Amino acid sequence: MSGTEKYDWDAIRYDLEQNAPQLLSKVESRDGLAALLPEHPSGSSLCRHLRTWGWGSSIHDLRMHFGLCGKSAKGSGEEELKEQNSFQIMESERKEAQRLILGENRRLRAENERLRGLNALVIEAVEQTLARIPTFEPPPPRRSPPTRCPESACLLLSDLHMGERVRPEDAADLGEHSWDVMLEKMDLLRESVLEIVDIERAARSVDILNIFNLGDLVTNEDIYVGQSRDIDRNLVDQIFEGAEAIVQKILLPFLREFTELRMFSIYGNHGRLSSKKGEKHRRSNADYILSHVLRIRLQDFSQFKSFISQAPFIGFSLPEAPDFNHLLIHGDEVRSYMTLPYYGLERAVMRYISATSVLWHYCYLGHFHRAAEIDLSHGETIINGSWIGPTEYSISSLQQAAQAKQVLFGFHPVQGKTWTYDINLGLRPHLERDEKGFYTPIFPEERLESESNLVG
Repeated sequence: MSGTEKYDWDAIRYDLEQNAPQLLSKVESRDGLAALLPEHPSGSSLCRHLRTWGWGSSIHDLRMHFGLCGKSAKGSGEEELKEQNSFQIMESERKEAQRLILGENRRLRAENERLRGLNALVIEAVEQTLARIPTFEPPPPRRSPPTRCPESACLLLSDLHMGERVRPEDAADLGEHSWDVMLEKMDLLRESVLEIVDIERAARSVDILNIFNLGDLVTNEDIYVGQSRDIDRNLVDQIFEGAEAIVQKILLPFLREFTELRMFSIYGNHGRLSSKKGEKHRRSNADYILSHVLRIRLQDFSQFKSFISQAPFIGFSLPEAPDFNHLLIHGDEVRSYMTLPYYGLERAVMRYISATSVLWHYCYLGHFHRAAEIDLSHGETIINGSWIGPTEYSISSLQQAAQAKQVLFGFHPVQGKTWTYDINLGLRPHLERDEKGFYTPIFPEERLESESNLVG
């Protein structure tokens, strides 16, 4: 080859990549390839050689074709023969693997077609079988009449504080109460009681409702200094307008739903007719008067029975469950400090048992505005909630914001208290941050601006 002849290097490299990668791996650059093929046929001759012989030509034949074996070592032929055999073995294994793969693919396709046909046969057989089954309409559900022992319902009613006004800003936006809010809560209580009783009547008869009036139905107007700023009804209106609201919104609807309605009443500390405790007779009490107003108002209804305590507490057993004794107190008799006096309540019940020589299985009270239950060895102490929720006093003095709620439960003649529901009369108290980042109410900026304008 003359010095001016040029190799087609790209064609040579492409041929080597496609047909002799092992040989190409020994060539690190074009200079190496030039050293391998000095003064020999151009790349086109190499291409023709590889197309003619393919893998059948060994490296030795390739070298011989280009005249590169003139002074090769004696052992180089044996090494090249081994390489040729290795290439032939690899090619044979590649062809065998390809044959096996193609055969497995054919088998899998055939199996897939067989299974598809089998599935079609199964689906067709199922559809034919279902078509032969006659259709029918399911019968309507039949509910057997309740066969369990009848139970009575018991509603704890206390701490309505009718006439009290709680402004949201005074209670840190955690509570609000007024006469109109109280009327709405009466509707909520009535509907909740009737709905719950309907649910329980699906399993048993519930024809009797016992209302345990635990006192503080009114809030009064002179219990503490400055109370007049926290009321929206005077005491007389609290008694008579409040009694009529209870009759119209609670008692009359209950009389239409129950064959017997009983009301057991005591009086609370907010009903006393003096600002100082013990200054007047205990029955000089607005709660006591209101209970008699309710009794007189409903005296023409034979299924309504009112039992008003003359003593500071009332104890009884229910005719349908005579084996259990019930004790009703308001709760202000029990000393407390900043929270529910659990130990004090347990001691108070034991003292009542000791003083009366009667085992009081169930003791009920209000006053603390927090619903709770204390399980004792002989029974339970059940504390009712309030209607007003958080107030200025509970937030500032007690740091408490209990949810407004009343308690409803069932009473079995043998098992005693059974199902129990908390009737929530308001949302759970919580604070939300406003757009300015405040959780509690602040003095409005618009008032600050208007006052500054007046000063200016």
